[in-house]
Amino acid sequence: MLKSPLRPLTGMLLAASLLSVTAACGATAEPAQPQAAATTSAALAEVDRHNPEDAKFFEALRPDGAVMVPPPASIPAALDQSTLVVIAKVGAVSRHKPTLDLPNAALELKVVEVVSGSLPEGKPLLVQMPLFATWDADADVAALSAKLPQGPVLWFLRWQGKPVPATKPGVEPLVGDPALHSLVHYHSVFAQGLQGVQAVFAEHDSPRVGITGRAEQFATMSELIRQVKAAK
Repeated sequence: MLKSPLRPLTGMLLAASLLSVTAACGATAEPAQPQAAATTSAALAEVDRHNPEDAKFFEALRPDGAVMVPPPASIPAALDQSTLVVIAKVGAVSRHKPTLDLPNAALELKVVEVVSGSLPEGKPLLVQMPLFATWDADADVAALSAKLPQGPVLWFLRWQGKPVPATKPGVEPLVGDPALHSLVHYHSVFAQGLQGVQAVFAEHDSPRVGITGRAEQFATMSELIRQVKAAK
């Protein structure tokens, strides 16, 4: 399916809007739930394993054009903007209701370890992701489901469970879905790359600023995870 010439711009604006909503929810937190079990040594070894085929999955979810909202300035800032930080694999992809005309998917994460925050009690951990590949939700979900990444990833997430107040008179407040989490930022999701930690949704030529540049200084994911835990 061909993209409309206006749709990439719409996608960029909606992606930026989702990130702005995430940042605006600063004090929102889910009810506390029991923490997941600590990562085993075998799982940590897997965290440091580079899975080159995983890149295809994340590339298909990158927004069209530049991300207009800067990433958190540092690891502590990313923690402050998060309600949940996990090491997790993508277990499944499903369709979710669209945002305006932008189709969405929900990624179901299979948690290896909770680094910070609490998991939803008795419910799957679902992360909302706009679909930019073809703007055909069925086609995109099918293609993503056929190439699920194999390696664990570090996710900085925020729960959507509280509406964001309107910023202008007469504008309806933005209401999130309490069943979903959102990315704190596209450039604050990390996995093991060939030569060090890699921000999986960041384009190769995009500026490495804030937490993105800091995280990619680490040679291994386990080093980055230790730094995140120390910053809590």
